[in-house]
Amino acid sequence: MMSICFNEKIKIKPDALDEVIIGANQDIRQVLHNLSMWCANSKTLSADQARTDANSAKKDVKVVS
Repeated sequence: MMSICFNEKIKIKPDALDEVIIGANQDIRQVLHNLSMWCANSKTLSADQARTDANSAKKDVKVVS
């Protein structure tokens, strides 16, 4: 994910990216979507902003055994 951010010129610290990944339940499609939406206006994302946005963007996941 850091490679993708570097190639897309998105300035994000590893801890902020971790928050995005955790918030998306490690779904790479959701991570990419969230990054594209959050960085549409600004190519920087702080850890605090990532944490807040990731919490609001969490999917409802129901695990059935």
